[in-house]
Amino acid sequence: MAMRNLLLFMIAVMSSYAAEKVDIAGDWKGTLKTPGPELRLVLHVQKAEGEQWKATLDSVDQGSNGIPVAQVSLEGSRLKLDVAAVKGTYDGEVSADGTTITGKWQQGGADLPLSFMRANLVKEEEVPDKSATVAPLLGVWEGALDGPNGKLRLRLTLTKNDKGQITGKFDSLDQKAMGLPVSGLSLAAGDFHFDLRAVGGSYDGKVSADRQTVQGTWSQGGGQVPLEWKKVG
Repeated sequence: MAMRNLLLFMIAVMSSYAAEKVDIAGDWKGTLKTPGPELRLVLHVQKAEGEQWKATLDSVDQGSNGIPVAQVSLEGSRLKLDVAAVKGTYDGEVSADGTTITGKWQQGGADLPLSFMRANLVKEEEVPDKSATVAPLLGVWEGALDGPNGKLRLRLTLTKNDKGQITGKFDSLDQKAMGLPVSGLSLAAGDFHFDLRAVGGSYDGKVSADRQTVQGTWSQGGGQVPLEWKKVG
């Protein structure tokens, strides 16, 4: 009888252990809600040797892809990430069905809620693509914002990809913030618009008749300042 009880106990222990093992391999999407802009993140997790994992992180709105995760720790359903490259850490709990991770992101003294969901389960918001309307503005544009410490030189580059879509990259030259992705591009009746989600900013302006300048307003953090773009090159 004692042997039978021991066997049943061992089976129960092994079953419990197996139930705790969570498969986190795959792609996960989440949105980090900061005091400023919301930042879309994509976590890529792969199985490494033995019981080890490896991962990289994409910050979609900042145009930073393949950020290495220095350490991935999974104990039961508790997931910890050390993203030393940006001095950030994540501590989350994987759901029983393995479809979501709920936790907190810590960076620079901030403690922010961050949840991930398996990428194949995320329903992307349907946003009409109006980028093709911006074709007359293809090229490089430069402008400057008046700041408390002087002018900030800016550059906007609009190009067409092989699918015919217009894509934009934004550079803040004096801040050395380069290649920030632009979204929400549109041009209608001379009214030009784009969003810069990486900093929670947007621009609205009027294109000149010769399409060499755009006079408008930069909006960010509840404030608005004038911003003129001039075509170069």
